[in-house]
Amino acid sequence: MKNFSLALALALALALPLPALAQSQTPFGTLPAVTSSALVDTIPVTSDNGINDHKIAIGNLFKTTRYADFQAPSYGDAVGAVPQTNNLAATGFMHWTFSGTAATNENYVRYEWAVPDDIDTTAGIGSLKITRFKFSTAGTSNSQINFHVAYGASATSAARTPTLAGHVLFNVTPATAAANDIFEATAVTIAASSALTAGQHLVIEIARDGADTNNDAMTDAFLRLEYPATK
Repeated sequence: MKNFSLALALALALALPLPALAQSQTPFGTLPAVTSSALVDTIPVTSDNGINDHKIAIGNLFKTTRYADFQAPSYGDAVGAVPQTNNLAATGFMHWTFSGTAATNENYVRYEWAVPDDIDTTAGIGSLKITRFKFSTAGTSNSQINFHVAYGASATSAARTPTLAGHVLFNVTPATAAANDIFEATAVTIAASSALTAGQHLVIEIARDGADTNNDAMTDAFLRLEYPATK
């Protein structure tokens, strides 16, 4: 009887039709089997401020948005923007304070990085962006604060400090402000990903425009970047 049952189960299993393509289960239900580019945009995408945005592309590729966090700048101009403290126990350790009145060419910090190896450089796919740039203010002014962001990349054997491009203006206007309050700028495009080359040395500059109407000094606190990726 035991052998008969095993034989029957095997026969039934062999008789069942096999699915042509495996499909994945997600919180949204079953994803469609991707057989053409026309199906890519039919797959649901999350809506949680981009933290889990994703789509599936043909060829078993997974397209997503990746993030990189920077605790502090790599260096600054040390004229308008100056190191806040070398005290390991202080909140401002490794951070830089921007002048409230200096021009952008002597009031900047720079972040050194490498263009990510998994960046998707397909034309029109997306951009390298500032997701969040957090900073604190030394005063109480609620006037507009202007910054500029620029970038440059160096190939192997090229100069470590590349020629910077972009110089995109972005601003923040505090509704209210008290000394040492945190503010942030969000969703600032630095460059199209198609303008970048994976692996190159990348420098990102954030400069404070002292010609704005806010004369309070500002200190960087945190930077998060985002970029489109494929794996």
